Amino acid sequence: MNEKDLAAKIQTQSGEFNIQKFYQLLDDTSYDVATKIMARFVETVVESEHVIILGKEQNLIESIWKAFHKLAGTSELLGFDEFSSDCRLLSKNLQSTTELQDYEIEISDLLERMSHIKKIIKDVLDETF
Repeated sequence: MNEKDLAAKIQTQSGEFNIQKFYQLLDDTSYDVATKIMARFVETVVESEHVIILGKEQNLIESIWKAFHKLAGTSELLGFDEFSSDCRLLSKNLQSTTELQDYEIEISDLLERMSHIKKIIKDVLDETF
């Protein structure tokens, strides 16, 4: 699968993918580097899901905001702008609260979106390699 097909497939399956940002990443690096970043992002999402779920169970607010902060940067680089922005906002909000339950809906929403983005990227990469 070439880079344009890969980007188009992600855009078709995700309502929050900025294809132009992905093309910029390709221009700045290469197809090989971009797909490696995507593969590493999938690993980061898996790790972050575990951290966030454990954090919710044990009320570890700092662990949760750090996980969302980590996701924000790479997701923006890859072109998931809205997801990145929402991760950044939630991370910032969690840094200034002691009440995790105030953000249960936002956390659950982002966990669901993480799972969706992870599946899309994994499926596309599986078709590519």
